[in-house]
Parts: sequence; structure tokens; C-alpha cells
Amino acid sequence: MAKNNQTTLSKIISFPEKVNNIFLFLIVVLFFGIVVLLDACVLLPKDYNVEPNYEEELYSEWVNTHVRFFNSYVLNEDTGEISMNYRIQGAYYGKTNSNGFIDYRPIVTFVTNKGEVIYAGKDILNTSSTTLTTEYYTSNTSISNKDITKVYLKFEYTRYEDGKRTKEEYLTLKEDILDLSKKEIKMDVCNTFLDVSDVISTFDIRTKKETSQVTFVSSINLNASNKENYHVDLQIFGIDDENKAYDLMGYYNMQNCKSSYFTHETQVTNAINLEYIIVKCRVVNEVYGERIVYLKKTYSDLTAA
Repeated sequence: MAKNNQTTLSKIISFPEKVNNIFLFLIVVLFFGIVVLLDACVLLPKDYNVEPNYEEELYSEWVNTHVRFFNSYVLNEDTGEISMNYRIQGAYYGKTNSNGFIDYRPIVTFVTNKGEVIYAGKDILNTSSTTLTTEYYTSNTSISNKDITKVYLKFEYTRYEDGKRTKEEYLTLKEDILDLSKKEIKMDVCNTFLDVSDVISTFDIRTKKETSQVTFVSSINLNASNKENYHVDLQIFGIDDENKAYDLMGYYNMQNCKSSYFTHETQVTNAINLEYIIVKCRVVNEVYGERIVYLKKTYSDLTAA
């Protein structure tokens, strides 16, 4: 009986030690879990995988930026598959020559038609400055085979006035990529750009046809004499023989631009049987509000570049 009592007493005495060992183990696991979580929070950008809540800005007060999106379509001769690569370029500048900015940092977030959020970040962009008031950037890498529907841009910069640094500031933008409805795809050949001649002086698209691909070269000339605030978004589509639309190039957020002439090009494999080119343009200004105009041409009628 005494021996049983000693065994019971021994178990009671050793119980806190077992509890302490388990408790210590849980503390260690919890500690490492917190370290991993904090490490992830520090390394990942704030808006990683989260769609930003920026709004479209029609008219910027002090600075503005225009951005160009362009898709190239390449045929893999081994597999017969066509891949699409999506890139972004743009410029960002102050509105007056007396003010400028330095330490310019563009951050880009893409959203696909499936709701996927792609954080491009600062690392994919190559930034180069050509003047005191203008910065240019282009993507170092491309996004492949994604149907991009929205693009969010955040521009961080350090502003200076009269050669002196001022506080850090930022500009946020949202651009909804223009699309085409089935009705728009089936529209007749047309050109209604004359309806916005107060903002767009000329628009042209030409081709350089090669054995395996065609290069599309587009140019837009804005009306430099326009004194009203304006905002222009323009998207170029290629339409194949099955009425499928391919995004080729886009010009967005062109507003009160210091430079009035823009040009760009992209390549499309000849494996895509294009029949038409459709240009959809959205123009907003303080006088007429929002206007949508179109240009539709047969592919064979495009002038050689």
C-alpha cells in the first residue's frame, strides 16, 4: 500500500515537469511561427496580390503620365502554339519647366479577366531620365498569355522646386483596358476620328510585312493648340477570320501632354489570319464630356510603313 502511495506521489510530482515541457515546446513553435509571419510581411509589398483601390484620374494638376501597353504574338514552330507577351512603357513629367522631380519610382499592378492580381513592382521597370522634368520607363520583363483588363500605377517621387528638394509625393492611376463587344467587332469599315479633331489631329497605323510576322506601327498626333483639359485612351485590335479580337497596342492617360506626338510598334505572327484592324478611342474633355470614336480598316488596305 505504501509503495502504491509513493508511485502516485511520484506521478503527481513529475506532472508539472511534463506540462512545462509541452508548454515550452508550444512556445518555441509559436515563436518560430511569428518570426516566419513577420518575415513574410516585411518581404512582401503592401499591396501584393491585392487589387489597389486607386481611381482613374482624368486631369492631373501638377504632373501627368501617359502609358503604352503593347502585345506581341509569337508562333512556337515546334508546338504550333501562339504565345502572347504583354509589356508596358510610359513617360511621367511635370507640367512646367520650373518644377521637376527626382528619385522617380513607378509601381505597376495588373488585374486579369479572371481576377488574378499580378504585382509587377519596381523591379520589372527600367527607368531612365532624359530631362529635368521628364522620366521614361519600360518593363524589363513581360507578362505572358494573360488577358489584362485593368492596370494600376503608383508613381512615387521626390519633388523639387528651384533646385531644392521638397517632400516625397505620389500619384496613383487606374486604367481600364478598352475592349470590344461582338457588335463593335461586326461594325462596318469606318472612321469617326474626325468627330474628335479638337483633341486628336491625326492617327495612323501602318505595317511592315515580313516572311514570318508583321510589324504594326501606330502614331497619334494630339492637337497642341487645345487649351482645354482632355484625357485620351486608345486601344488597337486585330480581328482574325473568325472575328476573334487580339489586343495589339494601347495608349492611355494622354492628358494635356507636353509632347503631342506618340508612336509605337508591335509584332504579330503571320499564323494569325488578320482581316481587320479596329481602333477604339475614348476622349474626355471639359467641353464635350466623354466621346467614343472608331477606326476600322481592312488589313489588306493598311499602308506600308
